[in-house]
Amino acid sequence: MNDIPDFISVDEDFASLFEENSRSMKIEFKSGEAVKGKITLIDKSSIFVDFGARCEGIIPLGEVLDNKGELELKVGDEIEAWVLNDRGGEISLTVKLSGDALNETFEAAYSEKIPVEGKVIEERKGGYTVNLSGNMAFCPYSQMDSRPGDASLYLGQTFSFLITKIDDRGAVVSRRDYLKILAEKQREKLQEELVEGDEIEGVIRRIERFGFFVDLGGVDGLVPASEVSWKRNVDLNEFVSVGDQVSCKILALDWEKGRITLSLRACLQDPWDSDELFNGATFEAKVSSVQDFGAFVELIEGVDGLLHISQFKGIQPQIGETLKVKIDSVDFDQHRISLSLHKGEVGEAVEIVEAKELTGTVENIKPYGVFMGLSDGRSGLLHVSQLDVPKSGDATKTLEKNYAKGSEHKIEILKVEAGKISLCLPGKAAAAENTSKLLNDLHKKSNSGSFGSLGGMFDGLDL
Repeated sequence: MNDIPDFISVDEDFASLFEENSRSMKIEFKSGEAVKGKITLIDKSSIFVDFGARCEGIIPLGEVLDNKGELELKVGDEIEAWVLNDRGGEISLTVKLSGDALNETFEAAYSEKIPVEGKVIEERKGGYTVNLSGNMAFCPYSQMDSRPGDASLYLGQTFSFLITKIDDRGAVVSRRDYLKILAEKQREKLQEELVEGDEIEGVIRRIERFGFFVDLGGVDGLVPASEVSWKRNVDLNEFVSVGDQVSCKILALDWEKGRITLSLRACLQDPWDSDELFNGATFEAKVSSVQDFGAFVELIEGVDGLLHISQFKGIQPQIGETLKVKIDSVDFDQHRISLSLHKGEVGEAVEIVEAKELTGTVENIKPYGVFMGLSDGRSGLLHVSQLDVPKSGDATKTLEKNYAKGSEHKIEILKVEAGKISLCLPGKAAAAENTSKLLNDLHKKSNSGSFGSLGGMFDGLDL
């Protein structure tokens, strides 16, 4: 008999618990009273909230949808609201007042700081006129937004406001104060949710020289310039724009100082994972930076290698100059690559002098000319204008026929400009120089009025 439950005592315990719980429930609520509770049910039109009353409170679903018409809340979430009325055994709640509900509880909205919904109908001296369901209110320019913008952003729009003043002249409202409360709530929420290492989405709010700020929905995070891209020295204004939505990785959280450090590049594919980076790999790459100790060469986008100054034997490389280089060593942990020039020792050919005859090796062919490698790893362009290429037909095919890749040809330096080397066939550089001198002389004589004989101007020109 000892195993048979004592149902009588169980019923008595349940009855006493029910009575105790009923006594703890609040029976009466005043309009405008603030309450907090848990969401117990969400249907197509309403949200039901248990906030310790005799029955659940009901919030219209439309009040809690975001700008996209989506619901972020779920069953079990806590929510703050205000009592509209308690009629017929049903407690109506609101998260913002509008329509008839606003007219009924206008004073309560002011005293209890209940958000009210209003439409910005016109611009006036010092601010805007806001229609609060028939009650005209004034919103100063400074109170329309956290960072007020052009009036066109607000006119005709419906927003939530807080009533900050009521007197004989009417009501004064502030959207800025309302946004501040929202931001603080969002900050508290993010403080519970965010973890270093997480990825988070946000919108770029401001771009500075040292980085840009991302609005995470209530708090701002900073992406330092060094964390924007794997490339060196990017122009932030060319890389991103205000209003862009970006995904970032959280590097550090300091809630006491209000600092969140983010990284954009951490969400991009790491170029250092490329299978092109290994000892002995060769590249045709451009000089991206020149320092006292050497030159940095961009091997692939976001990855630079160092070509030590000893490789140049006293000759200064130029930014934008294309070199043939070889990887000597790679340190993936420190993101460092040591390079050397790919083709032999730097010899006489490194001293680029116009009209100097050299031997070049065909590296690549384009419709506009032939790229030739020099003995020191540099490249130059032998333009089609310097070659006997038919004006009609396929120029590329003609070049491929006469200049097979890997073949060697005698060439001359035509000119060097901004690190770019222009080539020509032997003897052409001197002819070009003579022609240039002739034209200069002709120009001087025509300006002085002593033109002389046109035929005489061409004497001595090797055509």
